[in-house]
Amino acid sequence: MIAEARATLRMSAKDWTDIVVAVMAVAAFVVAVGSFRVSSRALRLSEQQEQRKQPRLFPRLLDSHFENLTEGGRVYSFLLSVGNPTDSDNAIAQIEMHLRYLIDGDVSMTVKLPPSSVGIRDPANDQPRLTTPARIAAHDTTSGWCDFVVKPGILSGRAIDGYQIVLTDSHQAETSVDALVVSEKRRAV
Repeated sequence: MIAEARATLRMSAKDWTDIVVAVMAVAAFVVAVGSFRVSSRALRLSEQQEQRKQPRLFPRLLDSHFENLTEGGRVYSFLLSVGNPTDSDNAIAQIEMHLRYLIDGDVSMTVKLPPSSVGIRDPANDQPRLTTPARIAAHDTTSGWCDFVVKPGILSGRAIDGYQIVLTDSHQAETSVDALVVSEKRRAV
């Protein structure tokens, strides 16, 4: 055993240099792996921050109803909440209702309706009207009623297939929310 220890001590300078180089290579590899992990996390964080800067609106339907007009046609009213979950300010540039209906039983048609200033106002409800353009700051939400008038003759006994509210933001990106059920509102007599 003592002989082996003496043999180890008698290693040449080249042998010691090779050992030091190997140890340094292993240490450099460990540092490189650690740097790779840190840079991967930094890249992922940077991509998430960039994604939060991309403008996007998030609409939610809170309430909806329609009322038949005495002169024919209908007024559809939708209470919307529109959020901006991004780090960039945005605005609602346009609001439309896409009313899908069926003709001849199986052919689907869509009529695009702009919002109307004529609407059903419920004095018990204090929600404002959602008009365009409507600025929405970063991480903010706005809400209000949107009313759409369907003139007589457009529906004329046709089956309604669906309702969709389409919002266009100031960057021309469209987002929508479907209204699956719209209840009829009748005025108290």
